This record gives sequence, structure tokens and C-alpha cells, in this order.
Amino acid sequence: MKMATSKLTSKKKPASDPKVLEVVEVPDENHSVALAKLVTDGTSTAATLQTYAGAGPELGITELVAAMRKAGAETVAGNFGRIERMLTHQFMTLDALFNNLAQRSGRQESFKGIEVLLRLALKAQSQARTTAETLALLKNPCPISGRRTLRRGRSRSTTALPRAREKHKANQTNYWSTTMANGWTVERRQRQAELIRQWQPWEQSTGPQSAEGKTRSSRNAWKGGYRQQLRQLS
Repeated sequence: MKMATSKLTSKKKPASDPKVLEVVEVPDENHSVALAKLVTDGTSTAATLQTYAGAGPELGITELVAAMRKAGAETVAGNFGRIERMLTHQFMTLDALFNNLAQRSGRQESFKGIEVLLRLALKAQSQARTTAETLALLKNPCPISGRRTLRRGRSRSTTALPRAREKHKANQTNYWSTTMANGWTVERRQRQAELIRQWQPWEQSTGPQSAEGKTRSSRNAWKGGYRQQLRQLS
């Protein structure tokens, strides 16, 4: 992309080169500052868009930069209409690609041809779905807390004040996992053994009650292999 500087005049300008960007310098601003603003403003992407747009030599880069700046100003102002239309067009194009590739795969005679075209069709379908999801988020934005509420399946107020942190007690089961995350030390093992003796979890365990559960628990010590059973049969 070539850049050329000029000032606004009332004289009729000759036909400009579509690949040359005309830069209007502001008073009290040198040429280097004007170019630095263009480079950091993303104007250089206009040359890439001009190359891949396929509009031919009639598309001037100066007019393209002006249109891109207008689109960027709309997005900054909160108007996503242009982006929504673009995503809708992309979704329709990807859906057309999916149908075309899927139909072509059905007309193949070899399994390899069917597989290649069907994989491409499914990729186009996946991109179409992602585009539709992005468009849906633009149309109906939802806060992060709302998504967490839907994922957990319970309502949660976003205006509630956070609860004060409570101090962990030594008799809580998650005490060591929250305060002793640096491994099992000797003191930690002793303290954990004392807590287990205080809890006495074996008093609350009733064991299996059904015949199926008793049969299954009787094989807890079995490590696999049939050598012991063969010895008993011999």
C-alpha cells in the first residue's frame, strides 16, 4: 500500500491511483505523525481487503479506508447492524457450502471420495453453527452470571452482597484441602488421624444390605487371577 500526502484544495484533482492512499495532513502535524496514526489505526488492513475483495481496479483504497472507518465508528457507537448482516450472509454461504458438498458426496462411487467431501461438508456445517451462535449472542447478550445460573440449574441473584468469608474449622472435612495444599507432612498425618478417630466414620457405615451388594463386597480383596482356585481344585 502506497501512501501519498496532499492538502484539500478547491481545484479539480486528476484521477488518482486506486492503490495510493491520500493522506490529509492536519495543521501543526508533520508527515511522520500522520503516517504513524494511519498505521496504528488499522488502516493498513485496507490493502489486504482491497486485494481479496475482488472488486477490481475501480475500488480505490482511499474510499475503502473511509468506508472502513465508518464501519468501525458504528461498532464503537454500539450499532452492530452491519456486523449482524455480515454474519447472516456468512451463515447462508456456509449453509450453501454444506448442502453442495453433502450432495456431491452422495454422488461419489468410492468410499474415499465420499469421506473427503463429507468431512468438508461437516466442517462447513460446524462453522455455520458457530456463526449462528455468535449472531445469537449479539442479538441477545447474556451476562456471565446468567450463564452460570443456567449451567448450575439454580437461580442466583446478581445484586446480592457477597457473604463474608468464614474461617475454616479444624473439624471440617475440607479443612486440609483448603489450608494445607503443600502435601502431607508428619504433623498433618497425625492431625488427620486424630480427626478420623473423633469422627468414627465406621460407626455410620452399615455396609451392603442386599444379597447382590454383599456378594460384590466379598470380592473387594480379589486382585484377579485364578491360581488360588486352581490350587483348591487340584
